[in-house]
Amino acid sequence: MGVWAEMLLNDFPFLAPTADLNIPNDFIKYLDINPRCLQNGTNVLTLANIKAAVPSIIVKLGGVRIASLSYADLLALNVLWRHRAPLLSQPGIANTDNTLGIEGPARLWLYIVKQRRELSAQFGWAAIANADDESLDVKYTYKDTPFPERGNLHYVYETFNGVGAAAVRINISRAGARLVGILTFSEHCGLVAAILEPEASELDVIVDNRLVYHDNWMTRGDEESPHAYADDLINGLQNAAYGWISFEEEPWLADNLWAVVHNTVHNAGGSGQTGVFRLVCIYLEP
Repeated sequence: MGVWAEMLLNDFPFLAPTADLNIPNDFIKYLDINPRCLQNGTNVLTLANIKAAVPSIIVKLGGVRIASLSYADLLALNVLWRHRAPLLSQPGIANTDNTLGIEGPARLWLYIVKQRRELSAQFGWAAIANADDESLDVKYTYKDTPFPERGNLHYVYETFNGVGAAAVRINISRAGARLVGILTFSEHCGLVAAILEPEASELDVIVDNRLVYHDNWMTRGDEESPHAYADDLINGLQNAAYGWISFEEEPWLADNLWAVVHNTVHNAGGSGQTGVFRLVCIYLEP
């Protein structure tokens, strides 16, 4: 018995999207993903630039997609869901050529029991502004025995995109799964400019045509997180556009599951925003 880790990509020159990369071993706990780059000249390289390097992470089990999200959204999940602060290095502060730029690693929890199915990961690529020498490191951690405490349940991540409006209804069903939580992202954020409330200002969750959850963005979040906006300036600013809603204590059945996103205005002088929003839904499934 034991826990092992191996590199799937080790200092890999990251100049284009990767192929589907086979992940061996039978019992996979998680992936640790870390894009890196060097500042190009004296142009300011921001943390947002670094996060944009991996616009998509796709994981498939037996040819079926079980993870679809961006690196930026995964970093937010690490902070808000799992309370893991990433390592930060922003060369633009020093404004020096060839200084290391890093924001990570971000961990993708899986707990996969492969049962003779192929497991693969593919990483999308985007050119980073003000950077060169992009590289990617990916480590996978695994066991030689199953995860009996989990009952062979693994995590699934799915991203849903929308544009702010009075009521955007989204089918977030997944047959046979249970909803663990929802990460919300809004293009605008009331914490930065009070008159610009989030596109996902209010959220409803509907199970079997019954409203089971309703909030607004000012009540959203995990009170246990040490990386709230006011508590941690760098991580707070980086995640100010995000909200986290947890159902982990009592996950909802996802066979007939819908979300309704509202760009409701709460503050005097505010306006309903019509920019983009995202929901990253996390499920448990056998």
